[in-house]
Amino acid sequence: MADLIHGFESGTWPAAEFTHSAHIAVAAWYILSREDALDQLRTRIPAYNVSQGNQNTRESGYHETLTCFWFHILSDFLEGLPTGTGKIEAIQAAVAEFGSTRSLFRAYYDFDVVKSQTARAEWIPPSEAPKSAQRWLARALSTVPA
Repeated sequence: MADLIHGFESGTWPAAEFTHSAHIAVAAWYILSREDALDQLRTRIPAYNVSQGNQNTRESGYHETLTCFWFHILSDFLEGLPTGTGKIEAIQAAVAEFGSTRSLFRAYYDFDVVKSQTARAEWIPPSEAPKSAQRWLARALSTVPA
């Protein structure tokens, strides 16, 4: 885990290995380690993209809505783990739960959020919420600025 975090922060983690599962692990680590986790992710993801030779534009790179979406999904999941769950165990649980569900956001949005330039640039709250997500939706709407 330390190698992944260091590689992400220094921009040396190979882009080909920065899979959805790696994104989940990094986000979970920040959530469990930093009070300013969302702000850190908002800064570090675009910086990592640039370190890998990519650009953050209206069409590609950093995506505000997806970052906020996953931040809240993971925060809620991690808060629901049993008291005393260790950090590494919690991160592994998050990866096990969400590592293969890259398209989970499709259950929450009634438009192509990935292709939306507005959603890429600013937080757009979910338009749909599966019953199991009602608690997350209420929290997301109250804590993430529009």
